[in-house]
Order: sequence, then structure tokens, then C-alpha cells
Amino acid sequence: MNNLKRKALKQEQGQSKTILQFFKKKIPESLDSTPVLIVNMDEYKTAKSTNDIGLFVNCSERIESIKRIEILQSLWILEQSYKYPTNNKRNLKFQHHWLYKWTWIAYSKMFDGALCKYCVIFNEHEGGSGSQKLGKFVLTPFSNWKHAIEEFNKHDNNKYHKMTLLKFHCLMSVSNKTTDSILIQLDKKLKSEIEQNRAKLKPIIETVIFCGRQGLPLRGHRDSGPINCDNPPVENDGNFRSLLRFKVMSGDINLAEHLKTAQGNASYISADIQNQILTSCSNLILKQIISKVNAAKCFTVLADETADISGIEQFSLSRYFEFSSMQMREDFLTFVPVTDVTGMGLANTLLNTLDKLGIDLKYLRGQGFDGVATMSGCFNGVQSHVTKKYPLAHYIHCTSHCLNLAISDTCNIQSIRNCTGTIQKITKLKLLCPTRWVDRHDSIITFMELFDAVIDGLSIISTWPDRESSSGAYQLLCAIKQPEFILATHLLAKVFSISLPLTKLLQMKNIDLIEAMSLADNVSDVLKNIRNNADEDFKKLFLKVKEKYNFISQLHDRFIAHKSLITNFCCLLPNNNLPNREENIKSLAEKYNEDL
Repeated sequence: MNNLKRKALKQEQGQSKTILQFFKKKIPESLDSTPVLIVNMDEYKTAKSTNDIGLFVNCSERIESIKRIEILQSLWILEQSYKYPTNNKRNLKFQHHWLYKWTWIAYSKMFDGALCKYCVIFNEHEGGSGSQKLGKFVLTPFSNWKHAIEEFNKHDNNKYHKMTLLKFHCLMSVSNKTTDSILIQLDKKLKSEIEQNRAKLKPIIETVIFCGRQGLPLRGHRDSGPINCDNPPVENDGNFRSLLRFKVMSGDINLAEHLKTAQGNASYISADIQNQILTSCSNLILKQIISKVNAAKCFTVLADETADISGIEQFSLSRYFEFSSMQMREDFLTFVPVTDVTGMGLANTLLNTLDKLGIDLKYLRGQGFDGVATMSGCFNGVQSHVTKKYPLAHYIHCTSHCLNLAISDTCNIQSIRNCTGTIQKITKLKLLCPTRWVDRHDSIITFMELFDAVIDGLSIISTWPDRESSSGAYQLLCAIKQPEFILATHLLAKVFSISLPLTKLLQMKNIDLIEAMSLADNVSDVLKNIRNNADEDFKKLFLKVKEKYNFISQLHDRFIAHKSLITNFCCLLPNNNLPNREENIKSLAEKYNEDL
């Protein structure tokens, strides 16, 4: 069976696409002296999700040495519960504990055999006395389990195996910057130049990171060209260049010298360099997040589709449990441009993106989306297609979105709908969110606090000569003075005050489903209690509104209180025959005695 696999492997090698063609550019040689690795690209794509060590046996393509470290660190790690196949009548098979005793062993599921991962990755196809062609553990997988321990010990003591381990440790030391590469060690001038260049780049990188941490935009108006630290620009050239200028003024000698003497194409302050630094920071952060997600061995993907300013649909987010801090984490992964917005298209985009990022999808245990049919459809939605491939990825409709939908349905009553529509037309201080109903709580509170000022403002606008503005203001003024509108506003404020704490808790990163259900039950009990005591609660609300907005007293204070004064003045008119004319004249004389 193994011979058939090897023949099929060799046949596929002749038809494979080169990794050079895949990356569409030549990959440079590494600075260290270790040989380059040969990789069959088609087979690498076939088993990329497992990174089987068998993919790299008898390879035929070139790959740079630094890539070897990534391959060795991402090789398929067997779980202890994995059932190894038997290969003969004695039912002998690979033993899992061998991986811990001989750490250089890597089991190949592709060939059902053991390989030395270091000798495979660093092999030169020859070794030992007389440079003999290497065989088992290097060019051919070992599967004679009867003599396994004997052969393991023998390979462990081989000279070429020890030399391979030395190459690996040297490469790791160069990669970890604990040892300089050979060229740098031989050329002291090169080493000095590298140190100087790093010293010049350090304040530039620190400035970009500072702006990123503080959420500050880097660019400004006319932010190209050299930086003149002696004469500040007239126009604002952005936070990035201003901070560099401030660092020079604070005494950064290396940065000052670099900005003065650097050539135009080597100043490292252009927009392209800023983007490259940001991309590097993003890759480092993303690599740490992915490492934590895979270490958790259980994660949920949260995705929401939205269009950016250019109209491109983008989405993605991930949630997992971090054992180091013993709490739930919710970290943003990346924006994904989407062209196919069907359920299958979005599902494929989501899974392919997670796979390319390096997340092990076998640990996918949950998926959370909104309730739109494209995402939640049980036949052709995203959750349906994901569940078919990963049955343990349970779909949960976003609880905060469920709350918004429930409130939206409840607020479909005519009085409430008219109330929110009127408020939307009146104030632009805090726009009513069309989808997140709970965000309207702040809008309602703001409107209630400014109610008197709104009435005064609309009253003034209604007297303007502009017909459109004055008529619109008068209509809104009449609408908000209606008792039904005022009662609806206070009722909305009361209901939103009950649901607001729940929606804020539902948006917390470390909340779980059990706690969310418990909080929802508590809010439901409060609302049921209000409904059961509807008459009493409405009476309290009505009395509160009546006390605050007593229309009869306001009419008396604003208009009726002036009636007696007007009546007294009417007695002075010649054609007015009032019955109490003398008393009215006497009252006016007393009131305006000083004027008389």
C-alpha cells in the first residue's frame, strides 16, 4: 500500500505548480548557510489544513529557509485520542508516547509512517560515511513497528541527524535574533550599518504605534517631502509628522540627524512606509490572536456583513476562551471583501478566510449572526452551510439583535410610531438609530430634557416669513403639544429604561448564553408585572405627566390671567358699554397711579 502511495506521489510531482509561480516572484536566498527546502505545491495545498510531514518528502520546489521554521512550528500535532491504523497481522501500530520520548519524530498520516521532521526539512538526500543516500526517516517513512525502538535509537545517534539538529538550532537562533547570521558576523561594517538603520527606524515605528494606540489619524494636509524641524509648517501636516518634530525638539539626536541627512528616497516617513509599518503591526497582533484561538481549542466566529464607504461588503470577528486570564475574549480578526453575498458564498468566504489566517477549524464550536435569511436560513443560509461541514458549530442568533427585534415589534403601535417619527423630525441632536432601538433611549431622554426649549424654538420658527419652515414648525408644535404624544414619550422612556441595562450587558465581551437568558427572564418578569398592573401603573404615569404638563394652569398663566387687565382697558373705548365701567376705571387708576 505504501508503494502505491509513493508512486502516486511521484506522478503528481510532475504536474504540480511551482511555489515560485504561486507567489509570482523569485524568493531570495536566506542569509544563513543552510540549504533551501523543496516543496511540492499541489500536495501542500491538498493537506494544508493538517500540514502532514509527508508532504515534504522527496520535494522538488525551492522555499526559503525562514519558511522551514513556520513549517516545523505548524506541523500536524496528533491528539492523544487519535486511533493509529495497524499494518500487519500482529496488529502493531504507532504508539503515541513515542512522540514525547523522541521529539524529532513526526507521524505522517499520509504514509502511515514515522519521519524525522528535522532531517526531512533540512535533508541534503545524502549523509553518513561515504555520503550514502539517506533512506528511512528521511526519504522513506518508517513503518516497521516491530523494530521501532531499535531503529529510533539508531537514528538518534546518526551523525547526519545530529548535524541536522545543529542546523535547526542555528537557524532558530538567527531567527530569534540571539545570534547574527554568518554574513553579519564576517562583515562588522554591515553589522554597524544595520544597527544604525534600526536606531533611525525605531522612533518612526514608535510614532506610528503611538498614533495607532491613541486612535489618531496619521495623515495631514500636504504631508509629503522632508520635515523641517526648525520652521514649523503653516498648514497642518498631520499627527505623524508633528510628533516626529516634537521628538526632535525633545532631544532625539538620532532622529534629528536622520531627518537632516537622509536622502529623499530613504527617509522612511512616506505614506507607503507608514502603511507597511501598520501592516507589520497588524500581522504581529493577528498572529498572537490566532495562537490564542488555537490554544483555546474552542472558539466561536461572529460575523456581520456591512458595506464600507466604497460599497464593498466586509465582515468578521472571533470569540474564544483565554485560559491565561480565565475569561472570555472577543477579538477582531480582519475585514473581508465580499463579492458573493449568497448564503453559500458568504459561508465559503468565512471558512476560507479563517483557514488562510491559520485558525484550526476543527475547534469551531459556535457561529453567531443576525437573523437575516442569508445568514440564518436553515436550508441555504450561512449557518446551514457551515453546520454541514462542522456539525459541532452551533448557530446562535445574536441576543442583542433579538432584543432589538422584540422592541421594534412592540413599538409598532400607532401612537408610539408617530411619537418616534415626530421626534426624529424635530431634533438632530441625537439621531434615532433605525435598527438598534435601544440606542433611542438617549434620544428620548435628550428630547424630554429639552422639551420646553423645543417648544420655544418651534414657536419662534413658526413666525418666520419663510413659508416652508414656518408651516413645518407649526405642525410639529401642534403635534408635540398633544397629550397623546407626551404620554407616549414618557411611556417610551420608561420601557427603554428597563431594556437599556439588558442590552448593555448583552454587548459585553465576557457574557455567556446562560447569563444572557437569565437577564432576559428578569426583564420579562418586570414587563409582565407592569402589564398585570397596567391600570395602576398608567394612572401613576398619567398623574406624573399631568403634574409636569398641566395644560389648564399653563393656559391660565399664559392667557386667562391677562383677561381682567384687558377688560379694564376696554372701558376706555367710547363705544363700549360695560356694566361695571366705573369699577374698571377705578382699578386702572389704582394700577397706574404713578403714571397719572
